[in-house]
Amino acid sequence: MLGQMGVQRFKELLRPATLLTKKILNRLRLAPNKSHLEYSGPFESWELAVASSVGYDSPYALHKVREGVESVLKNEKTYERDGTSFDQLPERYSLRTHIKNLLRENSVIVDFGGGLGGTYVNNSDLFSSEWKGKYFVVEQPSFCEAGTDMADTYDLPVIFTSDIKKIPMKPSIVIFSGVLQYIQHWGKVVGETLAKEPNYIIIDRQPLTSDDTLVYVQENDGYYKKKVSYPSRIINRIEFLSTFAGYEVIQEWKSDFDPDDHMGFLLKAAK
Repeated sequence: MLGQMGVQRFKELLRPATLLTKKILNRLRLAPNKSHLEYSGPFESWELAVASSVGYDSPYALHKVREGVESVLKNEKTYERDGTSFDQLPERYSLRTHIKNLLRENSVIVDFGGGLGGTYVNNSDLFSSEWKGKYFVVEQPSFCEAGTDMADTYDLPVIFTSDIKKIPMKPSIVIFSGVLQYIQHWGKVVGETLAKEPNYIIIDRQPLTSDDTLVYVQENDGYYKKKVSYPSRIINRIEFLSTFAGYEVIQEWKSDFDPDDHMGFLLKAAK
């Protein structure tokens, strides 16, 4: 057996390898992956999940998203997602592909739950000087206030509102990217959106199941500076798609960034 001095010497010999291992593990944690979401539950009701969570309206979430978006606006980074910024666009970026294919000179885009306009900022190169349309972001009031301030500061053609019913024109494209699962009355939101009669609806990063719809809490441990967690509903696929009455699915895909139960759909208004 090793004596006390032998153990100490053994630890010293291992230290360089241990530091290298830690560096590798840290890089792996920062790398994009498709299995990073952690949940607790299920809970019997949305209200119980709310009582067991901190909330997406936490100022720490807003601060992280603002830092990420501004890093792109300042040309320090190229792409932002969920408050994390990257040096380049992802190799597979389905949302961008569909926006590019559908965008027209006068397109009116409504980005529901669009944070601080990150999707526009990430893809601003698609909106040429010939584009004469409008870009709306529907968000909670604190994000609208911060987003409007950023739009003024960086001269962004993005309009923020907390109520889709107040948008005064027919949308060409509505985007729901990673948002409906976090809304208590998501069916009501879909109904209000369909009342605007958009031509196309892009759904992305939507967790679905073939089983019953259940409510969880998404934990996000270690992602924000402070604890931030919020209710999330994993919805039955048939229930979800049937809510979009009058629209047909013309394409679907698995999320580019999330676990394989997260889906994307391109919907078109049926004639």
